[in-house]
Amino acid sequence: MIRAGLNELISRGAGKMVLTALGEAQAQAGEPNESIAAFEQALDIAPKSAIEIEFILWRRAQVYLQCGDLINAERDFAETLGVARQVGSQAYELRAVTGLNKVAKGTFEKSRAMLAEVWNRFTEGFDTADLKDAKALLI
Repeated sequence: MIRAGLNELISRGAGKMVLTALGEAQAQAGEPNESIAAFEQALDIAPKSAIEIEFILWRRAQVYLQCGDLINAERDFAETLGVARQVGSQAYELRAVTGLNKVAKGTFEKSRAMLAEVWNRFTEGFDTADLKDAKALLI
């Protein structure tokens, strides 16, 4: 029944949103493999030019990072960075670079310099979680 409903939503164009929400719920429920599978399905049906793709990639990267899969996390953070730069999303650029810095464990100067460069472009919002997270990595 649920699968039929999901297929109906996909056929109507809402599948990407539903699969992304499902991936989020599964990640929060401690089901990383199911979460990653849902994000992969969302990416399969998402238009490759869609702005939403950066969230799906970034969120999947976070799940990989939580699982200790640094190779796939780095790949997704790097792809998120590319999409964010392509669409001009400074917020996701910061999120992606912060993620890359976490994958590098703060040991690579290139990663840290890139994070500092993106962080320094912000002029407001320093009380947001993303900017606080980035600043903590820079200190």
